[in-house]
Amino acid sequence: MHKTIPRPLHSVKYKMLAMLTGTLVPMAVFILCYNIYMLNFVKDKVAQSGAATLNLYCREFGMQLEQIENEMTDTLVSDNNFKTLAYTAAPTPEEAHFLTYDLCQKYKSRISRMNTISACMIYSGKNDLLRSIYGAGLTGVELKESLENYFKDLLAEGKSVIKNSWTCHIQDGQAFLYRVARYQDTFAMSVIRLADAPLLQDMKTGSSERILFYSGEDAAPAALTGADFIDENGIELKGGEGEYVTGKRSKYLVIPAKLEGTDISMAYL
Repeated sequence: MHKTIPRPLHSVKYKMLAMLTGTLVPMAVFILCYNIYMLNFVKDKVAQSGAATLNLYCREFGMQLEQIENEMTDTLVSDNNFKTLAYTAAPTPEEAHFLTYDLCQKYKSRISRMNTISACMIYSGKNDLLRSIYGAGLTGVELKESLENYFKDLLAEGKSVIKNSWTCHIQDGQAFLYRVARYQDTFAMSVIRLADAPLLQDMKTGSSERILFYSGEDAAPAALTGADFIDENGIELKGGEGEYVTGKRSKYLVIPAKLEGTDISMAYL
């Protein structure tokens, strides 16, 4: 009767298999750990670069806002037309007309020097008169009329509606920032359409980098610029600080930052 001889436990094949297993398993674990490390390393580098870029744009845009505020303060303090309009107890309609007209001519020069500004307005509460001047980028009679109607109604309410910061307003589906300065019942206003902000125009066409504005810190922040891009790519905007990954296939790293002196935030994607 033929007997099957058991294969030695320490045969050459077994030893080779054990050696391969002992080599390949640690190597696979090492490669996996290395890949995870490199992914986190690259993510951190991208986050650092994005945060630096975003901080640069935040500082630049903040400086532009501060410059506009300084010009508005100078109007209140030094402009004779504004002071006459503000100090006169009861300016006639003709006086108010010519004073605001002269102010608007100065605003036109300001807009040509500072392309961040989309519009400047002057409002006399004594006369319920609002005059405005617009930059070349802000067109459309209906949009201008709706803006003027909104701000005239707002300023007619007086100082109680004035905030000591830049405030976001949505008009006809477009996002604006506005800043109001006042003396008594005479108001000066600067308006910026966010989509026209120079920092957005400076981003290279077709670049993978993107900066956008979004509304505050509430439970459901909304895009103020780039809304189509956000929707198409399934990107979720969140309040608070700290970067996070979102979008289809978790493709986008979002780095948020509060824009100081305003009620909105910016994000780098």
